[in-house]
Amino acid sequence: MSPFKPAGVLFRFPLLHVDRPLRGELLRAYIESVAFAVRGNCEQLAEVIGQPIPLLTVSGGMTRSPTLTRVLANTLGSPVEVGTVAESASLGCAILAAVGAGAYGNVVEAVQAMTRARRVDPEPECTAEYEDRYRKWREVYAVLQTWTL
Repeated sequence: MSPFKPAGVLFRFPLLHVDRPLRGELLRAYIESVAFAVRGNCEQLAEVIGQPIPLLTVSGGMTRSPTLTRVLANTLGSPVEVGTVAESASLGCAILAAVGAGAYGNVVEAVQAMTRARRVDPEPECTAEYEDRYRKWREVYAVLQTWTL
């Protein structure tokens, strides 16, 4: 969460790191990088608030990918709630409009009435593998942060 560090895919130059990657390998690496970045952010938040985040709720277009949500749950080692409406910005506008129009008394009430989520549980046989991958990702990420463009 530093304004001086660029965000993005961990492997900025993926073709320099793999010999003739298959499309699936690059896509999987991208999905894992997203999940690892989310875990890193959750760890930072947990440190600030002084307790682990027991349940992460996600929404938006990328949550349409069952692979991403499964990898995210496995990476976190905890359940993930996935909003059933991928267009979360539009839904948020509708929620605020409903409150403004008087259909609901407040935002909490409107959110409870207008949103749904499905739960994705981690697969115990996969969490140890993702723990190791995440550790390696953090090591590589730390090295890449020392590079200058």
